[in-house]
Amino acid sequence: MEAKEFKTAIKSLKDQLTGKQINIHFVYGNDGKQYSFNSLNAFGKAILHFESIGATFGFSSVSNAVCARNTPKFSDFLTVLNRGNWNEITFLATTVK
Repeated sequence: MEAKEFKTAIKSLKDQLTGKQINIHFVYGNDGKQYSFNSLNAFGKAILHFESIGATFGFSSVSNAVCARNTPKFSDFLTVLNRGNWNEITFLATTVK
């Protein structure tokens, strides 16, 4: 998903993301790194940084202390997010085309 589309989707979820740990798994070349954020402000700055280096974005998973659910599509993400009490949300950012 292109950055503009991803940012629009995230804006619509702002209230549901507040107070949760937000992770970004950043994949570049043959490597990857996980970033974690406890504030939407820090998460937003990271998205802008990844956008500036040409990253595309996706939805990965939501989890809590009991289970984790993969959410590769935005529609899956919305469905699962609204059906549970989640405290950790993971997104994907990649520069690999």
